[in-house]
Amino acid sequence: MTLMDTIREISNLRREVDNQRRLIDDFLRANQQNISMVRAELQGSRSGADQKMLSSLKVSEDALRKAAAGLGSASDALARVETI
Repeated sequence: MTLMDTIREISNLRREVDNQRRLIDDFLRANQQNISMVRAELQGSRSGADQKMLSSLKVSEDALRKAAAGLGSASDALARVETI
C-alpha cells in the first residue's frame, strides 16, 4: 500500500465517520420529536407508561449523544492525519 493509498483510505474513513454522525444527528432530531409526542399524548397515564417511555427515550438520547461525540473526535483525528 502506497502513501497515497493510505491517505485515500483515511479520507474514506473520515467520510464514513461523518456520514454516521449525520445519521445519529438525524435520529436525535426524530427522538426529540418522539419525546415531545409522548409528553403531549401520554401525559399522566395511570400506568406510568409515559414516564417509562420518556425514560427510555432519554437513555437512548444520552447514548446517541456520546456516540456522536466519539464520532466527532474520530473525524477530527482523521482530519489531522490527512494533513500530515
